[in-house]
Amino acid sequence: MAQLLFWIVIAVSVALLVAAFVRLKRERQMTGYDFLTVLLPFVLWWTLAITGWKTKSLSNLIEPLSLVVLVPLLFSARAFAVSYSTNHARSVGAFALSLLLAGGLYVFVPVLPE
Repeated sequence: MAQLLFWIVIAVSVALLVAAFVRLKRERQMTGYDFLTVLLPFVLWWTLAITGWKTKSLSNLIEPLSLVVLVPLLFSARAFAVSYSTNHARSVGAFALSLLLAGGLYVFVPVLPE
């Protein structure tokens, strides 16, 4: 049952991400920061993990899996919910928040027991 729930959450996250990309592409609001918003949080987390800046265990591999859920939520909020500023500002803001999210997860989540 837990595996089914896991795959449902992953499928919903991917569907949110695709829907947000399609909306931005149709409205011609896609920027380069949008692609970076989706890719660089994972690169940042793995870079920090590889450098060994903070000791982590294999159990901490749940952190990038949480990014799989959180980054599409953030990107969907950028695409659908936020409309009070310019498109470029929304894109840069989502990019900055995604990097803060990845860095914050790495720094503030303690070493999990294996």
